[in-house]
Amino acid sequence: YYAEIFFNFYNDAGQLKGSDAYLTYIAANTQDKIYTLYPGWGGETPGRWGFDQYYLQIVFLETVLATVHFSVGDESKEGTPLLATAQSHFSVSAGANGASETTPEQILSASLNELNALTGLEKIKTEVNEMVQLVRFYQETGKDVLSKFSLHTVFTGNPGTGKTTVARLLSRIYKGLGILEKGHLVEVDREALVAGYIGQTAIKTAEKVSEAMGGILFIDEAYSLAQGRGSAHDFGGEAIQILLKRMEDHRGKFGIIVAGYTDQTQEFITSNPGLKSRFDKYFEFLDYSPEEMYAIAERIFRKEQVKPDEAAATHLQRYFHFLHNQRDKHFGNARTVRQVVEESIRNQHLRLAAMKKEERTPALMETVLLADVSEFEIKDVTANTYRIGFKPGARL
Repeated sequence: YYAEIFFNFYNDAGQLKGSDAYLTYIAANTQDKIYTLYPGWGGETPGRWGFDQYYLQIVFLETVLATVHFSVGDESKEGTPLLATAQSHFSVSAGANGASETTPEQILSASLNELNALTGLEKIKTEVNEMVQLVRFYQETGKDVLSKFSLHTVFTGNPGTGKTTVARLLSRIYKGLGILEKGHLVEVDREALVAGYIGQTAIKTAEKVSEAMGGILFIDEAYSLAQGRGSAHDFGGEAIQILLKRMEDHRGKFGIIVAGYTDQTQEFITSNPGLKSRFDKYFEFLDYSPEEMYAIAERIFRKEQVKPDEAAATHLQRYFHFLHNQRDKHFGNARTVRQVVEESIRNQHLRLAAMKKEERTPALMETVLLADVSEFEIKDVTANTYRIGFKPGARL
């Protein structure tokens, strides 16, 4: 038979970076034969990979066979990576052709632990944990879960507030609860659903819904579909109609999460009566506080095995307060934090590269100094602010 193996590359925020698939012919009576595949994803275009932590998921027959964590840096290293999925996590039955599956309870427990370990998002964590308790209660008492529970959800908030991460975990939580069969996440935007020709949008949208069956279809910046208020002259309206029909025809077989800025997403939901009636669960992703931003920075620094000294830490804390006070709806939240940390580590590397090898002590290699973060200026935005207008009671 032919075995199709998927290799999915994610960043440490759980966002899909790239995917590769191999179709391998497995000959009969070759139980002990080893088949070797060489997956990869990338290209010569700069920016496809950044200095960061990533992980690779190896998937066969909707089962994650192994997870391999790796980092992207300056040096190329060869060796045998550690598999994050231990053999003990699988339940293998004799004669099952090697098929294995993590139990729903393990999936649920691991997903909830990962959710509860995220920085901030306290209200959302509470709502999800309460939802899990309710679903378990309905299941224990024999109630119809789908009649009391909707898989379709609205995520609102600024960029970088964890919407994609929570969507991925929520799909796994639904699988652990037995609500969804596969528990995977299919992430799309307007471009993935809408075509430029009449009739093609319906095909593209239907294909993405089929791909999401048993899991969650995550539509980022969903409000862009409602351009023209879903009129017949805009292909986004055609995509909305297909989504509404599939939500009705395949109730309980998949979920849709629409996400985007708060105001625009609310307008999107109210742009069509069918949308408003099908989305009854709303999660609001608030901007991270300065303290939460620094906590995220500390976590990223730890992953890079470095730590800011007292002066650098103080400066970064003040800088995050400055960014938070000046934020607007385009504020990047955790994405901005990641950019700051990556630039700080890059400055540290440049500083170390300028030193002689024997001068690079282990302490220096592990420490980010004030000089590495000083480029992040804390400006007095009110110093040169000029107002146009008149004083009350002024003579003209």
